[in-house]
Amino acid sequence: MMSAYVFLRDAKTQQTGFQILVGGGLGRTPMEGKVLCEFLPREKLLAYLEAILRVYNLEGRRDNKYKARIKILTHEIGIEALRAKVDEEFAQLDGTNFAADLEEFSRIAAHFAPLAYDNLPDVSRQLEAAQAKDEELARFRRTQSLSSQAQGLCGSDHFAESARRDAGRCERGAAARHR
Repeated sequence: MMSAYVFLRDAKTQQTGFQILVGGGLGRTPMEGKVLCEFLPREKLLAYLEAILRVYNLEGRRDNKYKARIKILTHEIGIEALRAKVDEEFAQLDGTNFAADLEEFSRIAAHFAPLAYDNLPDVSRQLEAAQAKDEELARFRRTQSLSSQAQGLCGSDHFAESARRDAGRCERGAAARHR
């Protein structure tokens, strides 16, 4: 089931609430969501979402896994018919077991710790170290390439051996710095 909501503030009453959209989604049959409710007070959100779910469970298609989507139901019966069914179901649910008072909200919030943004690791140092490692690896690859070119051009192993020694020193130095 796909329904979305947009957090809003009513300009007249300054009350916070949601605009409810339903029937949108991507996949095999992409569709744009349609507005089911222009403004729903915050306290009624859970009851309204349950009403949407109940209507979908009663009316939704189960015969085809590709059509078992609320967007297909919205498309088939239309947004007005879906709104009427959801409003009817919502009228039966409204005010039952969904009044989230401040005390209950505080009790639940106490179980969750806020994010400790001050204790996050310093990513800039890690980034600098990774960039330095990348630069050393690039230098090592260049020396390896020069080593193979020197061996091919000169035909003697003298230059190639010298380049290999230099590359080995570079590699050992890089390994020592990253310990």
